[in-house]
Amino acid sequence: MKQSQLLRRAAIAPNHSRNLGAQGSAGVATASSGESLPTYSSSTSIPLSDLAHETRPLRKSRAALNTSKLALRERLRTVAAIIITLMYIGLLAVMIASSTGRADVGLTATRGADGRWIVTWVVPSGLSYDAGVHQGDVVLARDGAPMGQIKESEGKIDFDGSKTLLIQSAEGRPNSAPRAVLVDAASSDGGNPVERWGFALLGLLFVGVGGPVYVKAKQREAASAFYVFCISSALALAIAPAAFLRHQWTLALLYAAMVLWAASFAFFFFKFPVQVGETKLRRALVMGVLIGAGILVLAAYAWALGGHPAAYLWVQPVGYLYLAGSVTAGLLSLFRSLITETSPEVRQQLALLLTGTGLAVGPSLVLGLLPALISGHFLIGMEYNALALGFMPLAFAYAITQHQLLGVRGLVRRSVVYIITGSGILLVFSLAASALNALLAGNWAKSEGGLISFGLFVFLIALSFGYLQRWVERLVDKHIYHDAYDYKDALLQFSTQLAAEQKLHTLADQLVERTCRLMNLSCGVLL
Repeated sequence: MKQSQLLRRAAIAPNHSRNLGAQGSAGVATASSGESLPTYSSSTSIPLSDLAHETRPLRKSRAALNTSKLALRERLRTVAAIIITLMYIGLLAVMIASSTGRADVGLTATRGADGRWIVTWVVPSGLSYDAGVHQGDVVLARDGAPMGQIKESEGKIDFDGSKTLLIQSAEGRPNSAPRAVLVDAASSDGGNPVERWGFALLGLLFVGVGGPVYVKAKQREAASAFYVFCISSALALAIAPAAFLRHQWTLALLYAAMVLWAASFAFFFFKFPVQVGETKLRRALVMGVLIGAGILVLAAYAWALGGHPAAYLWVQPVGYLYLAGSVTAGLLSLFRSLITETSPEVRQQLALLLTGTGLAVGPSLVLGLLPALISGHFLIGMEYNALALGFMPLAFAYAITQHQLLGVRGLVRRSVVYIITGSGILLVFSLAASALNALLAGNWAKSEGGLISFGLFVFLIALSFGYLQRWVERLVDKHIYHDAYDYKDALLQFSTQLAAEQKLHTLADQLVERTCRLMNLSCGVLL
C-alpha cells in the first residue's frame, strides 16, 4: 500500500513542477504572475486538494486576463466604429448640400487666333462628354447669345453656371460630319429628393449593419472585410447624389468609390465563408490580382483626367469590366461555398446570403454593367439599380439575428429593438388617425358624431397599445433573440432530421448545432 502511494506521488510531482515552472535547485516554482509556490520532491506527499488549490488561481487569472483583453479590443472597435459613423454622417451632409444647384456643362474653351472659342477640355462622363463633344470642337453660343458677343479678358472660359451651349463639331474628325450639339445643363438637376434621401438612407443602413458586425463578430478577419465593404458601399451611395450634377470632382470621387466598392465586394467573398485558393500562395496571388487590377484602373482614370480626355473612350469600358468581373467573381465564390457545404444549417445561411446578394447586385450587373460593355448604354440607369443594394445589408442582418452569422450574437440591444417596434406601432396609429381625419368631414370637431368617433379612437389606442406592444415583444423574443420557441415545431424538426440522416456522427453534429441555434446557446456537447 505504501509503495503504491509513493509511485502515485512520484508520478504527480514531475507534472506539478512542470506546470508551475520549477527553477532547478532553488526549490521554488514561479508562476506567470510572479508568486513563489512550493515544490515537491518525489518523496513528498501531495494532497490533491493543495494541487487543485494552487493551479486554479492560475487558470482563473489567465482567463480573466484574456477576457479583459477581449473587452478592451471590443471597446476600441466600438470607438472606431462610432468615429467612422460620425465622419460618414458629416460627409453625407456635405454631399446632400452639394447635390442641389445647377449641373455643370463640363468643358473648357479657349479663344483661338481667329476669334473662335475652341474646346480644350471635356470632363469625362460630364454632360458635354455624353453629348458627344470632343477637344477641338467650336462653341457657337452660350445661353442663346453668340460667342462673338462675349468678351473675356483671359481668353479662357470654363462655362461655370451656363445653362445651354451650342457647339459645332470640328471639321476633319474621323467618321464624323460637322454638326451642332446642344448641351443643356438647365434640364439636368441633382435628382429628386426621393433619390437623394433614398441613397442617404441606404448608406446609413450599410453603416448601421457593418458597425455592429465589426464590433461583435468572432470571425475577425471576415468581419473586418465586411465592414470595409459596408463603408465603401456607403461612400458610393453618399457621393452619388452630388455626382448627378456632373462636376468633375464628384465624378472622380464616385469613380474611385465604385472601384473600391467592387474590390471590397470580391475581397469579402474571397474571405468568407470559405477562403479562395487552397494554399497561401494561391490566395495571395488572387488578392494581388484583384488589388493590382483596381490600382491600374484608377491609374488609367487619373491619366485620363490629367489631360487626356480622349483616353476615357477605353478607360470607361475597362472600369465597367473591372466592376462586372469583381461582382461576378464574388458571386461565384459564394455559390461555390454553397454547393460544397454539407451542413444543412450552414447551407440555409449561405442560400439566404446568396439570394440577398443576388437581388442586391443582380440588377446593376444584368441591366447596367453588361449592357454598357456590349452596347455602351445602360438599359436602366445605375441610380435606379443602386437602390436594390438595400437587399444585401437586410439579408446579412436577418442571417445574423437568425443564425448568428460571423459569430455575432445580439446585433443590437433588445431595448433598442423594443423602442423601434414601439415607435412603429405609434406610427401605425398616426397613419390611422390621418386616414380617419381624411374620411370625416372637415368640421368633425364641431359635431357630436365626430367627437364621439375621436373619443372611441383614443380609447381604442389606450386599450390596445399595451397588448400590441407585448405581442410584438414576444415576436421579437421568438424570432430574433430566440428566447422563446415552439416546442412542437422543434420536436417535428428533430424527428424529421432523425429520419433523414443515417450516419450517427453527422446526426450528432446536426442535432447539437440545431439545438444551440434553437435555444440561443453559445455551445453544446452531446454525451
